[in-house]
Amino acid sequence: MTRLIPALCAAALMTATAQAEVVSSSSARMVLSQKHESTLSKADLWAKLIEPKEWWLHSFSGDPGHMTLELEAGGVWREDWEGGSVTHGQVMAVMHGEMLRLHAPFGPMQEMGLATSLTLSVGEKEGGGSILKMDFVANGAEGSGLTELAPAVDFVWDEALIKLVTDKD
Repeated sequence: MTRLIPALCAAALMTATAQAEVVSSSSARMVLSQKHESTLSKADLWAKLIEPKEWWLHSFSGDPGHMTLELEAGGVWREDWEGGSVTHGQVMAVMHGEMLRLHAPFGPMQEMGLATSLTLSVGEKEGGGSILKMDFVANGAEGSGLTELAPAVDFVWDEALIKLVTDKD
């Protein structure tokens, strides 16, 4: 996974994300925020959100169909396949139909020992449709290199959330 960091950074630099923002970053902290509009109803967006196999693009097994999410405090977003298993995140809070919060040190962040908070909120858009808001905070030790990692993580989330809010199966 460590080799993935430079590739993700390069990809992030090549792609502009109009709806995504690295709010702040330092060697030991990153704060990301994104807001995406959808033609999906709030209920339909929530239903899709809680099925990460429908929209998450980065699996360890190569098949997002192996992903499950236990939708309760302490529940796990995990991926299980023959020969392996990984936790993508642990649920910290659920407000059904509204908000999901996880401790989620995705990908290369797992081996870095970071404290993370990922909040995904679903709201109604005036005039129809819905709005998805993502806030991600990661804290680590000085020298963690989060300034360099932040654009790549923001890019990966932007890519996944665009798929999530798109009205396609």
